[in-house]
Amino acid sequence: MKGYNRYLRPNFNEGPIEIGMSLDIASIDAISEINMDYTATIFLRQRWTDERLLFEGNKSLSLDGRLVELLWVPDTFIVDSKKSFLHDITVENRLIRIFSNGTVLYALR
Repeated sequence: MKGYNRYLRPNFNEGPIEIGMSLDIASIDAISEINMDYTATIFLRQRWTDERLLFEGNKSLSLDGRLVELLWVPDTFIVDSKKSFLHDITVENRLIRIFSNGTVLYALR
């Protein structure tokens, strides 16, 4: 990853990057009619290709979630969210898998 800049998105000098995304609602835990809010547990998965992460072979690498700090990731947010946080019992619930063609799978809870 020599020369990799996590502050620059992939293909920075070219067009926009396509990001595939899925969001699954695991549970809705609390609903407050008085405060007009709710608590939900969601799983967010994102996929994109970063050609700077190409490597030889036909395998994928599953990385420790803490290594996300070294990679470019999309700045995803939920509109009108009062509060969002990453589930972190024992460690933050993140998965990063990098495929040999540079495809990155990033999942969090």
